[in-house]
Amino acid sequence: MGDSLRRERKPLLIFTQTDWCKFCKMQEHITFMDNALVQELNKRFYCLRLHGESKAKISFLGKIYCYQLNGYHELAEMLARANGEVTFPTTVVFLDNPQVLIRYSGYIGPEESRSFLKSYIAKKTDERGNSQNE
Repeated sequence: MGDSLRRERKPLLIFTQTDWCKFCKMQEHITFMDNALVQELNKRFYCLRLHGESKAKISFLGKIYCYQLNGYHELAEMLARANGEVTFPTTVVFLDNPQVLIRYSGYIGPEESRSFLKSYIAKKTDERGNSQNE
């Protein structure tokens, strides 16, 4: 993925989920089965799925993250933790700097995803317009 990031700058969208989470399954089988939505997400973001209980070592932003004895992968727990609780599913969007732009805890349906995309596109269009006017 590193080469892709160098060629084309896009935000990173990470969907953190587990096998036992019914809302994760709903998001996978409803939201991510909407072909038009998935095409638009893939056009605008690098989209990744992260299993919350993965045992793989993952290098992310210069740090190695591993499975922990509490049953969660360290990176998944970091991304899915809000207000002291770990919630699955959690969807996180990073900008290129890398700063968390948005964190959604819980199920996101197709309409909410489309709404997010519209506001994201409008924001990017506005930023381009403002930078051209300066």
